[in-house]
Amino acid sequence: MKKSLLFAAIFVFLFSGFNFSQTFDTIDTASFRDEPKYTEDALNRLYIVGLQYMTEGNLTQAEISFRSISAFPFRSKDWRAVRFYKGKSHFYLGDIYFIQKKYNQAIEQYKAVAQEYTEIEEYTSSLFKLGKSYILSGNSKEGIEILRTYNFNYGGQDGLADNTLYWIARGYLLEENYPAALRTLEQILSEYPDSAMSYDVRILIAQLKTDSYQNKNPDAQNAINSSQEKALAIESKKELIVRIENILQLKERLLMVKEKKLELLEKISSIRSKAISNRQAFAAKDGNSP
Repeated sequence: MKKSLLFAAIFVFLFSGFNFSQTFDTIDTASFRDEPKYTEDALNRLYIVGLQYMTEGNLTQAEISFRSISAFPFRSKDWRAVRFYKGKSHFYLGDIYFIQKKYNQAIEQYKAVAQEYTEIEEYTSSLFKLGKSYILSGNSKEGIEILRTYNFNYGGQDGLADNTLYWIARGYLLEENYPAALRTLEQILSEYPDSAMSYDVRILIAQLKTDSYQNKNPDAQNAINSSQEKALAIESKKELIVRIENILQLKERLLMVKEKKLELLEKISSIRSKAISNRQAFAAKDGNSP
């Protein structure tokens, strides 16, 4: 299975209808003389192809490329390069599954990064996304715990403290722990008043406060004079929160796709520039040879 994935990715890489000629041109072909370097170049090519497919929205082909990297065997002479690209491939596979709402599969990939590849730059981001994926999969307890730990250690330095608190609140909503959700949402407005999420947070706070008032107000309670009516009121409250949650989740997904495309384009540009510099350096060195 692993071999078939690898062959499929290489076939796609060589014969794809996408225009990757620019990528091919920037690869230093002289590097194929040394086998460990050859492995690194091969993995780098698959990595670039995977990023390209993601920017095009072709998640199926991107998955093939990244799965081929994650299935690549470790060998003593090139283990650093293999480990580097394996870690990144797990992270982007997590993103692919997250976008596709395959949260359990996303959890598997983000967890691999969090547990095995702590040295790569995507490590802290994988922790944040792991917590989100747990909450969206319905495992709010695990998600809240991971996000609390992440926020304490990395939330400030990653600039995601407000976003992390928001998802913790989402976890409390899933557990129907409305007082904890309300406190967490109010904490966002108190500590991060300029948060980009403040509008969405205020919507949830308004709804939660309205329900809290109705539950404490005697007149409102008297209006609900039967167990059936109470059940309907509670169900109505849940449905409204779910509708708001669905709207916020859609906005979050659209924003993630947009940010991911910009991030991938920037990474591809950086990789190409580095490859061009390496090729020029090699050409200059080769030209100076007797």
